[in-house]
Amino acid sequence: MQSKLTRCVDSVRSALYVQLILKICISQFFKIIKSKIQKTLIHLETAELLRLNQIERNSLISRLFLVQKVRIVITEL
Repeated sequence: MQSKLTRCVDSVRSALYVQLILKICISQFFKIIKSKIQKTLIHLETAELLRLNQIERNSLISRLFLVQKVRIVITEL
């Protein structure tokens, strides 16, 4: 009787340890995935910001040329 009780308690403890280990592993797995996603998003955001800055610089340059064209037209009149 005592050995059955001991085996039952041991199996319950083993099940609890397995659950605890699984929780830790799953938690670590999701932490790793989350950090990889964040790094990827930061990389994409950085690339997108660089592209937007380039577009903004190009538009400023084109505005400078437009202003010069307007001045030329005004002086020709």
